[in-house]
Amino acid sequence: MCNHMYDQKNTDSKYFASSATCTKKATYYYSCTCGAKGSTTFETGDFAPHSFTVLQTSDTEHWYKCANCSATDTHEAHKGGTATCTEKAECSVCHIKFGNTLPHTYDQEVVNEKYLVSAATCVKKATYYKSCSCGAAGTETFETGDYADHSYGT
Repeated sequence: MCNHMYDQKNTDSKYFASSATCTKKATYYYSCTCGAKGSTTFETGDFAPHSFTVLQTSDTEHWYKCANCSATDTHEAHKGGTATCTEKAECSVCHIKFGNTLPHTYDQEVVNEKYLVSAATCVKKATYYKSCSCGAAGTETFETGDYADHSYGT
């Protein structure tokens, strides 16, 4: 019968307790010379590399933080995506909206009641505001359509 003395530093897999991280080395349970596993551990080996897996973002850039400590990798400016007059660009890496929206381009000549400035008369065609493709009305106008019939009742 063995009177256990857990003073052996054996790194065999059966004594494995936890993997190394960037902040601590791998741990194993002390063992007895007879092979019995103790309940206390010791550290051995090297630290593991950082695990840059936690996405971090700001208004202008993104980076990854280590899952085990506060270390961060290289910060990179947001990139990709296309801004419109209603939406900022979306970063192709972290999917955060960034930058500015584009100005409206009032180049659409849409005949719609919501853009009507003045109805047609017998001397002037109907006048509408030009609009942006997003639907916003501009201040520049255009005339379109036919003249209204004369009204001889007055």
